[in-house]
Amino acid sequence: MSVGEIGVVILVVWIVCLGLYVHIHYKRKQSDKPASLIPIGWAIAMIDGVAQDVGRSTFNVSDIELDSSSEEDTGYVYGEDMRLYMPVNPHMTYLGLADAKHTLDHQAEIAPKFRDKCLVFAGTILRGPGGGNYYMAFLYWKVDRWYCNFLTLVSGQRVQGGLVRCKPAA
Repeated sequence: MSVGEIGVVILVVWIVCLGLYVHIHYKRKQSDKPASLIPIGWAIAMIDGVAQDVGRSTFNVSDIELDSSSEEDTGYVYGEDMRLYMPVNPHMTYLGLADAKHTLDHQAEIAPKFRDKCLVFAGTILRGPGGGNYYMAFLYWKVDRWYCNFLTLVSGQRVQGGLVRCKPAA
């Protein structure tokens, strides 16, 4: 191998190692942010130039409750009904995506009574790639932990559960 070829090999190895370091470092720094829940190519929806996100609330995960008025008598949250919450009112009591991330990070504090329900976070509306469908995050229990997924805000989509909010102050 010539000196030039060895130099090229060293350069390639250095670039690969640098790229790997940047990728790992970026992932570690981003994993504690709510944006880490947003699928690639999605974004917080903009309606009339306003981001559809209530931002992070201050609450204890053990103090969350489901808004029973959102479930009507069926016990389900329907995607097409959730479009009624658009645009998001910044003064609404429902929790958003940043709160879903906080709840996931502190899932041991979620009351076991919610394990048979989906916890819908109506305070943030996401938009799919290319200006596609609208979505809201929800958490669901599976086997031994909580996971995050997204409810499509179209007809025929539903999850059994309710909209998550903080318990009103006494």
